[in-house]
Amino acid sequence: MSEPQLTQLLDRAVHHAPPMHLDGQHLLTAAKGRVRRRRLLGAGGGLGAAALVAALWGGLAGGGGLLSGDVPIQPATTVWEQGETVDANLFKNYHSIDSDQVAHRFDGRLTRPDVDGPVVLELSDHGQVVERIPARSPQPGLEVFVGERMTAAVWAEPEGVETAVPLVGPVDPGGPSSRSGTAMGGGRYGYSVWPADVTGMVRPQEVLDVYLVGAHEVVTLSGAEVVTAELHAGGTSALTWADAERGVWGYAVHGEDPMLAPLGAQPAQHSGGTWQEADRMISVALLPQGAELVDVQQGETDSTVLAGRPIVLGGVRGDDVPDVVFRIGRHQHVLNDYTQDLFTVELADGTQLSITPDSRGDGGIALGEMSDDSPDVLTWSAEDLAADRATEAVGGSLVTVVVGWDAGPSVLTDTRLEVTAQGVSRWVEPADVAQVPTADGGVTTVLTVDEAEGMTVTGVGVVADEDDDSVVRWDGWEPLLATADGVDWQEIEGRVVPFVDGEALQDVGLASLGEARLYAASDSRGEDLLVMPPGLGADDRVLPLLRKGDSLDPAPWVLGDNRMVETEDGPVLVVETAPGMLTEGTQLAVRPASAVEHGVDLTWTLLDSDRSGSMVIEGDLVVTAGGSAAGDPWLMYPLGDDSWGSTSTSVAVRPGLVGATLSEFGDATGPGRLYVAAVLPEGSAGELVLAPGARLVSSQTGIGPLEGLEVVSAVVDLGAALSPADAVGLDLDGDGVADLRPPARG
Repeated sequence: MSEPQLTQLLDRAVHHAPPMHLDGQHLLTAAKGRVRRRRLLGAGGGLGAAALVAALWGGLAGGGGLLSGDVPIQPATTVWEQGETVDANLFKNYHSIDSDQVAHRFDGRLTRPDVDGPVVLELSDHGQVVERIPARSPQPGLEVFVGERMTAAVWAEPEGVETAVPLVGPVDPGGPSSRSGTAMGGGRYGYSVWPADVTGMVRPQEVLDVYLVGAHEVVTLSGAEVVTAELHAGGTSALTWADAERGVWGYAVHGEDPMLAPLGAQPAQHSGGTWQEADRMISVALLPQGAELVDVQQGETDSTVLAGRPIVLGGVRGDDVPDVVFRIGRHQHVLNDYTQDLFTVELADGTQLSITPDSRGDGGIALGEMSDDSPDVLTWSAEDLAADRATEAVGGSLVTVVVGWDAGPSVLTDTRLEVTAQGVSRWVEPADVAQVPTADGGVTTVLTVDEAEGMTVTGVGVVADEDDDSVVRWDGWEPLLATADGVDWQEIEGRVVPFVDGEALQDVGLASLGEARLYAASDSRGEDLLVMPPGLGADDRVLPLLRKGDSLDPAPWVLGDNRMVETEDGPVLVVETAPGMLTEGTQLAVRPASAVEHGVDLTWTLLDSDRSGSMVIEGDLVVTAGGSAAGDPWLMYPLGDDSWGSTSTSVAVRPGLVGATLSEFGDATGPGRLYVAAVLPEGSAGELVLAPGARLVSSQTGIGPLEGLEVVSAVVDLGAALSPADAVGLDLDGDGVADLRPPARG
């Protein structure tokens, strides 16, 4: 990759869009990024561009200063003593431009308004006080001010400290902030500031620690253990260090800003930089985890290994930068080429794409061509990535993005894709792989495979044994359970989830369905899919009860075919339903096939009822209640009903809601007669109301199927040409007017 192409790659990474979010990648401001890039890339060296990629994504820059002197560093335990009077300027005329292109000129003054209170940063903008931010101390010797307009950190710098750099990640990373120094009350202090709402930079809410850099050692305010090594090459030196427990590496080249690389959970990522020094080009390369340095071409070099990562210092006369050659496993890489491979993918049609945050700023990612003004070819929103993976077809390739999968340092060579076609799955080597770090300390990996008809991506893994090419599957992507009618079934966190064209169907999220879940139809598939909880079989009957006002209406007609999907915990019943027909309030009645086979009288139940009870009323009808609260569902059906919820002429199951439904059942004891029943809260004292011409044959009010309920039932002669809704009602308030009537069916 040429220097201009690498620069374009950096442009997209830094400037194209807001920070990547799987909690937010904090990048440099546009202005600072451009200045830094000119400084590090001006000599045209390939390693400079390559190394800077990771530094911009994951590095934090500190303040400059010559590394000289030899005084052991003793970190201060406090910045200010409790009750100490504080009144001093921290900074003046700090300029920034926010995302609305509004210019700010901040002054920061430290005061202690209350002798028993914290120190306060009084922030002024163009001379007007806009905010007072109290300090908090996350570590001894560190004071942090987190306000609406700015985050600032202040620490004491004892004798022996040449420079320092704050750690604001990887737990809560922010944009790099240069360290500045000041003197107050006879003491030396360092500070860093992060203004809010600056394009391309996300202000940290937390500063974790500070690395104090001396001539030959690095210590932390927190006391965290740091290992160091000095490198000498090309007439210069560098102090390198590793904070293994927190997964942070750092390096400080003589006379240059120290850099941090929080890459602990990003083993394939690297960092580095280049500097022009007199007639030499100085470079630092922090290689991937577990890499083995093979060769450095040109110039003088020195290297060390800290916490499993090689660090290489190089110095070359002129503008050239040495090519760093290293090995990961059995595969050899040149750093410049490795960077291109790591940050870009090539599609089957030859299009080369780089990975950046989505320009919408919602936490998604985008794949686009190198130039800033080219439109993105593919985008995934944060919602698209909520399932930790997504697949799309473009440019003759299936492009799969996987969030949070650590494939190890050999991600470019040892990853594999599981593809499935016509129900047959196999592991294949991806056509291309790319990976970018994310701000939560993890990675997002993009893999491509040439598109083929009917083929979907169903898993990712890493080669465990190169001799037999065995693959260890990523447990975040469960194995395919089944494939049928264009639907791939996978088990995600213990749930059976349908995928179409590599994408999980949307869970409609109907709370009234309880443990059952409804997945919406896709563009290429017309039916919704109802996934039932384990324990039901292919011959068990599911009956949707649609909510209509204050009643439930049985709807066997919305059901289509069903199938069983095998899982480790047993088969799961899936039922096709008409798209969009099941809405919030829908209840599900279930009739197990075993109840009919064994001649059980009480054949229907309500799914997911916390309490349920049944009783037989006159006419050999069963009333089953799913709860005793007003609005809880109940059913009425014939004793021992073996139908599928309906017969050739009528619906065999009548549902209702406690206190809201008077339900009817026709053909009570002859033509023109019907049963009516209502399940009411105990003590409702409901009275039947008959229309002229209708006649009460019999009625009773008794204890209901659950404590706290009563059932009113009756046999009514409809009379001439009267519908059930016209003939009979139930008065609940004693005014002689019917409050409940049988619902109109149809």
